Amino acid sequence: MIIKYPLFLFVLHKEIQFPGFAISIPIHHPIITRNDVNSKIILCRVAVMTHILAYLVFSCTNEEKQSVFSLICYTTNIDIDNIRKCSVQNQVNELILGLHTCKDSVLNEFLEIQDIENGKNEKEEALLSLSELLGVMGKHHVSVVARKVLATLKTALKIKSQTITSINSKVWLSFLSRLDNSTLESVLEEAVILCFPLIKAEPEKFASFFNTVLMKTPNIKPLLQYLPLLPHHESLSPINEAIKKSQNQLERDSKEGLVETLESVRKSLIHESQDVRLFGLMKLKAVLQKNQTIIQQLILDSEKAHESISEIFTFLLGQCRENEDSDLLVAECLGLFGAIDPARLHKDAKKNKLSEIYENIEAESFVTDLVKELARSFLSASDANAQTCASYALQEILRIYKIGPTSSRNAASVGHIVYSKLSSNIQEILKPLQTSKYTISSASQRSPSNFPSPIYRSRYSKTFNHWVINWTCSLIEMVTGNIAKQVYASCKPLVRRDTTTALRILPPLIVCILTEDRPNQIPVATEFLSVIGAEEQIDPHDKFHPSKELQHLAVQTIFSCLDYIERWCRDRKQKETSFRKNKLIFSPSLQLQLVMDFLDQIPTDALALASFKSQAYSRALLHLEAYCSKHPEKLKSNLSFLQSIYVELGEPDGVAGVAAIRQEEPSLKEQIIEYEATGRLHDALGCYERLCIAQETGEIYEGMLKCYLNLGQPQSVLNIAHGLISRK
Repeated sequence: MIIKYPLFLFVLHKEIQFPGFAISIPIHHPIITRNDVNSKIILCRVAVMTHILAYLVFSCTNEEKQSVFSLICYTTNIDIDNIRKCSVQNQVNELILGLHTCKDSVLNEFLEIQDIENGKNEKEEALLSLSELLGVMGKHHVSVVARKVLATLKTALKIKSQTITSINSKVWLSFLSRLDNSTLESVLEEAVILCFPLIKAEPEKFASFFNTVLMKTPNIKPLLQYLPLLPHHESLSPINEAIKKSQNQLERDSKEGLVETLESVRKSLIHESQDVRLFGLMKLKAVLQKNQTIIQQLILDSEKAHESISEIFTFLLGQCRENEDSDLLVAECLGLFGAIDPARLHKDAKKNKLSEIYENIEAESFVTDLVKELARSFLSASDANAQTCASYALQEILRIYKIGPTSSRNAASVGHIVYSKLSSNIQEILKPLQTSKYTISSASQRSPSNFPSPIYRSRYSKTFNHWVINWTCSLIEMVTGNIAKQVYASCKPLVRRDTTTALRILPPLIVCILTEDRPNQIPVATEFLSVIGAEEQIDPHDKFHPSKELQHLAVQTIFSCLDYIERWCRDRKQKETSFRKNKLIFSPSLQLQLVMDFLDQIPTDALALASFKSQAYSRALLHLEAYCSKHPEKLKSNLSFLQSIYVELGEPDGVAGVAAIRQEEPSLKEQIIEYEATGRLHDALGCYERLCIAQETGEIYEGMLKCYLNLGQPQSVLNIAHGLISRK
């Protein structure tokens, strides 16, 4: 391999001394002339630097390479990293040619190139500058933007290096020490959990802060019960003792003590930060393992389980759909609770996200809930970009609805009423956003996306999150109303990053679209029909065929949207009827008629089948009864389906009723369903044996074996199984 190195044919000649290094070069070489203007041009040429680096890596030691780099820096007055950044790809292309002969040297150089490209030095300077900036700002101004700074520091924690770790510790301490007490109280638990690796690496740095703040500040000291034990170190021992003492006061061996502990854990579980929720789950697991007897007493000693048990158990069930990282911990906690009868759980209607139906986007309840949702997303953002998107959405909503303490002279205005209903924590978030100037850069402003219709079963629906986000974005682009377009467009950048927000705004967004114009119904209806399977054109070899998880979650999402739309129609119809003098004659408004026409496009028989496949049997019965009531002539062809639903619901009377109205002779499979539902297992077994003669399938044998097991004949099951195996 021929390597070009026109600048370094001079190695191993006469030694010239430069400040800080020495290298042997020919004294007559033009490159050593400090005032040579052309030397900068030559050294900064990308191609030349590429060949220089290749020669140094292949033929020189690391010391020689550093000496040459020092010479280049001295000669050009340009930092070597800045020179190398200009030709990263060319350097990689040249170095890859020597991977076989100089493997170790090339791989080490690749790591250095990666560090240069990632700009570690720039990140270090940025963090140090942030620390200085916090000092200049002072407590008041830092507290106002505490959440933004927290998201930035959380991102910095992902950078792994000893130098960055030390700088991170300095910046975190600078940040925490410049928060007022009320703000520190709201972020302390999350900050300690996030800083745990830093505390473990440099405990002495944090000991002084914790001793001063945690131990001596009156309104901060009670928060010790929510904190994890800090790493074992002599300087942190007083804090750990205080944490243990605070937690032991709660963990008494009694129902009252355990209830207080569970309440403390519950606050961690419902925290906006995912890191705090994970810590809460670990703490809950430890509490459940230690107090099994008292936990079961709280569940079984009365007709209803204790309210704290119901709240935590309901949270765990909801968490199964939220985050894959916590799935194992959630499953372990559910297992420690045991199989609780759903009838024992308290049901709080207020926690139902669909309990509130919004008449339109100008409704006070809609604006309030939207601000709360955006604030939730702001607080739970995993990175600074997501938080910036939430900030932009909140800023625009405040502007559109004129939300604020002095938003209008009229105290009855929507903006003033909404602001008065928000908690003090959310009002603190909104204060800096009332004068902020967030804008969408021209680079990030996307032209309307050309999504296919339907999006489901396309390349835009590879996962459930992918489908929900893309579908919601496509619906936002369909909005035409002036205010509605501004409201939903401001949420669009956040929707791309937060599936929860997309799901929360989806039902009212669909109603908004349906009430605006009739052509909007076509793409919405197409998406609904595609998900529920009414348009069955599934190709098993299709690379976009949805997974079972996507199918199940997408169907549940469609059902939630349909429930919302139907309830909106009922509420709107009731309201329009109440304003009419003639109650006997009802003529719906244009908006209501548009939505009712849309619902008529969704076939109830397809909804029944989709509900049955997703194991929502009560919903399947509801839709099938509605379908048969509207189409009585179809009842006969759906008797088997109706019977199957009653079987899954455990309703033998329903199964017997279907058998009674059947006019023709039932098939063997229909007889099996009836016999099994009514407990006539011997008759069912006879039908299975007759079916085995006509058609031998795995499904029939599986049913027959279950029937033998239910009859208490395991030996017969074993004999049949051996026979089937021997025949193979």
